[in-house]
Amino acid sequence: MPTQPLEKSRSLQSLGRLFYARGDLTAAAQHLRDGLQIQRRTPVGTHTNIAAFANDLAACLRGLGDLDGAERLHREALALRVADAPGSVPVAESLNNLAGVCLDRGDTQLAAQLLEQALTIRREILGELHPLTVQLLSNLAAAAYRSGDMERVGKLLADAERGYRGLNVAGEQGLAQVLLNRAILLRSNGSVDTAAELLTEAQQLLTKRLGEGHPRIAALLTELARIEAARGRLQLAREAWQRAIVMLDQPGMSDGVLARALFESALLLRRLDDGAAAEANLVRLLELATALSPATAELQTSAQLEYGELLVARGAAAEAVASLEAALRGLEGQLPRHAALRARAQEALQRANDLNKR
Repeated sequence: MPTQPLEKSRSLQSLGRLFYARGDLTAAAQHLRDGLQIQRRTPVGTHTNIAAFANDLAACLRGLGDLDGAERLHREALALRVADAPGSVPVAESLNNLAGVCLDRGDTQLAAQLLEQALTIRREILGELHPLTVQLLSNLAAAAYRSGDMERVGKLLADAERGYRGLNVAGEQGLAQVLLNRAILLRSNGSVDTAAELLTEAQQLLTKRLGEGHPRIAALLTELARIEAARGRLQLAREAWQRAIVMLDQPGMSDGVLARALFESALLLRRLDDGAAAEANLVRLLELATALSPATAELQTSAQLEYGELLVARGAAAEAVASLEAALRGLEGQLPRHAALRARAQEALQRANDLNKR
């Protein structure tokens, strides 16, 4: 009977959403992918909901760094939802989620347009004080931050914070994200002590809602590490990076997010003159590199440069040459702002070649 496969697909969707909530994106994606395949094989008109499956799977793929797959599925879900009920809450959800992919790609203008459309729908249907409406204020702040409109960022974050605080318990998780975003903004402006206070509140809220070891806590720890480094408290920054990396280096997590954490931690370890620990992080990052998306190629090149310099420092000339030459290949044809990196790589390569001649 046609209802039996659909019941299985709905069970797979429930499992996928459960794994997503726990932070295991790989397991979530597999269950949702299997459920979506069942939905696609089911005859049209048999109470299928391909759009919901495509939307959920796309969210997993985005978290795992597969932006092409995520965009394709979000666009499919959006088209299906618009055809079914234009101007509906599900359409707003798809607009919001597609905007997130656009932000990840750096297309800030399109992301803002999609978010504004979603906000109009949610305001009309759900009202100003609904959690989903307030969520869009926070997301619009992220888009404004990327475009450099700091005045609008501050206003949107203040409005979002006020909205989430008005929701009490129902707004705690969203409030934690807004406080994290405000902390990032304050740190970039040099107000590191106030940023640390906001981050402490955000961590308390997320720990209360999700538990001490939830992967979403890692985002707070990475920002805490940056704040402590800005304060000059390098050992505390190191500890925060270590805790974040342990959380991120788990099955089902995004390799791209882990790679960024490994790189930033390695830079801090170099400041602490712990070359061995920095090398270990960079080696782990470069092991991940083959599975990373093309968007992380610049990160891989920077890691090869840092690793090459460390190898030169400890006299491993042959390995250093290979790493530095790879870095220079990655820097070929890059923007003028990479000139300093090219100069560093060339200088380190010269030192490595000099060591080889001895």
